[in-house]
Amino acid sequence: MNRIIDKDKSIVPACDMTNLRELEFLVQETYNIEGISGYKVGKLLAYWNSLPEVVKVIRNYTKNRAGSKKKIC
Repeated sequence: MNRIIDKDKSIVPACDMTNLRELEFLVQETYNIEGISGYKVGKLLAYWNSLPEVVKVIRNYTKNRAGSKKKIC
């Protein structure tokens, strides 16, 4: 069975803010912590900023990083 997250146990921070700067700060401070495997995007964050912009902020830190397999949920 294919799994979205490769680990049995991991941390998925909830991005329940409305501001992209707060999101960027959270991701910047957590993307390289072992055990974090993704980010849960809150509906207000996606609504107020557009989902493509939210994904762009997260991927600025997580895409193409050595060993990074973080997911955006």
